[in-house]
Amino acid sequence: MSNIITKAHPVPDMHSTGLRVVGAWLFAIVLILFSTVFVHVPYTREIQMVLAIPVLLFFGAPFYAGAWKGTRSGRNNIDRLVALTTSVAFLFSVFNTFFPDYWLGWNRMSIMGLPPSSSPFP
Repeated sequence: MSNIITKAHPVPDMHSTGLRVVGAWLFAIVLILFSTVFVHVPYTREIQMVLAIPVLLFFGAPFYAGAWKGTRSGRNNIDRLVALTTSVAFLFSVFNTFFPDYWLGWNRMSIMGLPPSSSPFP
């Protein structure tokens, strides 16, 4: 009976999962250092973007594989949600890296249809 369960729900290799987690954390720590300590380094935003690409593609590969399997089978799963949201967040970050002043002209009150003088925020 346990053989049937093992074939239906294979357990991922814990060693490779642990290495992926450690690798992702190492990249995350470097990214945090660049966003807090090394802010004045030239091209810091571009460096952060380049460091985020391996985290997204290599360390997040199991989520993309699971999302693709779920899409092919016509079922929703958490892998699809994780892959979609991290991809959208990364693309939004890439856009903000290359066009940092784009959102400065937007007023949150005018988007909601309120005049700027009625802002509840100081």
